[in-house]
Amino acid sequence: TTKELVSWTKSDYILAGTNKQNVMGIQAIGDKLTIFANGHQIAQVTDNKYSFGRYGVFVSPDVTANYTYRVVRMTYWDLTPPQ
Repeated sequence: TTKELVSWTKSDYILAGTNKQNVMGIQAIGDKLTIFANGHQIAQVTDNKYSFGRYGVFVSPDVTANYTYRVVRMTYWDLTPPQ
């Protein structure tokens, strides 16, 4: 089951077309999620459903015909200060 937190929105910061590369990022601080595309903030939402868990990639090509993607590198940083 999926839940849409941010509706599909066109952004000038997302590069479209063949052989284009986009760097996407999500910053999670508490229940605030900030979404970045190529270093630019494009959305921010609040969601407190999960306080921990896993992450991954989910793509829904409902809006774009013949869409393909390839994850080149996926990284995360845990910036929680040591206690």
